Amino acid sequence: MPLPLAAWLPSAIGAAGQLLGAGVSSSGATKAAEIQAKYLREALAYEKQRDQYLQSLEANRYGNLEHRLSPYMALGQGASERIGRLLGLDLAGPGGAEQSVQGIPPYHAQGSFPGNLPGAGQPKQPAAPGATIMLRAPDGSVRAVPADQAAHFTAKGAVPVQGATYGT
Repeated sequence: MPLPLAAWLPSAIGAAGQLLGAGVSSSGATKAAEIQAKYLREALAYEKQRDQYLQSLEANRYGNLEHRLSPYMALGQGASERIGRLLGLDLAGPGGAEQSVQGIPPYHAQGSFPGNLPGAGQPKQPAAPGATIMLRAPDGSVRAVPADQAAHFTAKGAVPVQGATYGT
């Protein structure tokens, strides 16, 4: 015997509502995922554009700074070269070609500063007994110091006076 309509109609309406709700929910989740993916693509494109802009900005800043400092760098390099010549430094590079001195290099190749100073690498002759060396102290005073004690005073900041004669 067939069931009366009143008995199964509420169940059918509930089942239809659940199926319709599931379809709408599925469609909404798919749409939300598409929106999120679109947002992430746009954000990634923006980040790439921003990184490229910042990279070019930093390159321009460096180029501008280098351009503004180039006269001072050239002046310093020229002065270093002149000082090197005055001190008798060998300005020849490893291949024998002369190079300009550009500040203090981080690594000194064999045969470059300070080994090429006149007398460098040669054993020092022992000072004659009673010999003195004129040294200028950090306070500016100049004194004759026994030659065997000169290393102690130069380690404390004293410098030899150029043109001074060594007494006995």
